[in-house]
Amino acid sequence: MDLHEALPDVVPDHAHHYIVERRLARAQELLNQGKLPVKAVASAYGFAEQAHLTRVMRAKLGRTPAELRKSRSH
Repeated sequence: MDLHEALPDVVPDHAHHYIVERRLARAQELLNQGKLPVKAVASAYGFAEQAHLTRVMRAKLGRTPAELRKSRSH
């Protein structure tokens, strides 16, 4: 059994959502600073790849990392 299979038995679903929300909030902070590429931000906060961060952000916030950065620059 690998970690992904065992985790649901050990960590309640609400804990997983909390962890994702915290990672996403921290990623947003870095994206707002605009200093690092999106790929580096995704990696820094445990997203498997840039596309994973983009999917999660779109699902939770209704916009992509690029859209977030663009809205902050105006």
